[in-house]
Amino acid sequence: MPSSPHLQFAEVQGVRTRYWHVGQGPRVLVLHGWGAKIESVRPIVTALSATNEVLAIDLPGFGESGPPPATWGVGDYAGFVAALLDHFAWERPSVVGHSFGGKTAICLAAREPQRVNRLLLVDAAGIKPHRGIDYYAKVASAKLVKHTAPYLGPLGRRLRERIAKRVASSDYANAGDLRPTFVKVLNEHLEALLPRIEAPTLLIWGDRDTATPLSDGQQMERLIPDAALITFPGAGHFSYLDDQARFAAIARNFLAVAPAGATATAPASAEPASRQSGLQPAESDEH
Repeated sequence: MPSSPHLQFAEVQGVRTRYWHVGQGPRVLVLHGWGAKIESVRPIVTALSATNEVLAIDLPGFGESGPPPATWGVGDYAGFVAALLDHFAWERPSVVGHSFGGKTAICLAAREPQRVNRLLLVDAAGIKPHRGIDYYAKVASAKLVKHTAPYLGPLGRRLRERIAKRVASSDYANAGDLRPTFVKVLNEHLEALLPRIEAPTLLIWGDRDTATPLSDGQQMERLIPDAALITFPGAGHFSYLDDQARFAAIARNFLAVAPAGATATAPASAEPASRQSGLQPAESDEH
């Protein structure tokens, strides 16, 4: 049985970053989705830690990691991940990304292909959504209220709040101080980056995903040079949770390949392995 992950902290680009490190074998970095944290991808970490050395993080602004120092876009998050890999002296790990974590992984793999061994994208974001007429009607209403509310006093404020609740997504409503970052990230579309990905890429998608629909995965499969798509029937946006056994078997098989020249690692729970991989926590709260 794989050992329990170690909850630790490191300082990366001035951001106090929480991470888990566990297992042995080919190295894999796991990135969670928007509004999530390490615990959200624990089933992925647990599944892979039996065959891989796994590093999972709270991205800046999520979980127990510190916030980004400014309004970030996808490129800033990808740059942070690159700095994190340098901090831990991890060369060419494979990367697993769910939803927004997948969007970040796409940006990293396209802009710095030498950093990524293999890429596993799970219900990933990055494709410009297809909007219906209802969406544009809501946006038009919101813009109208935005410009007229200041002249309507308390009634205008109430009307603006009511329209905002109708138009805003739950992610936006819950973003808090990260709202400017959320808006920036949401409006970045990565179709142009997909053909630049050199890493062998596996796409896993729930056929009932309504957040990033299956058509997004199909488009990614067409645009990424070396990509294959596996569909999970009946699964939604969290396909790795909806069919955990199948996901674990597929992910382990795909990520079992280490980059050329890589050396085997000792279990992450052993002190020498931490030194070898550069994992020197600023603080530790082992669970």
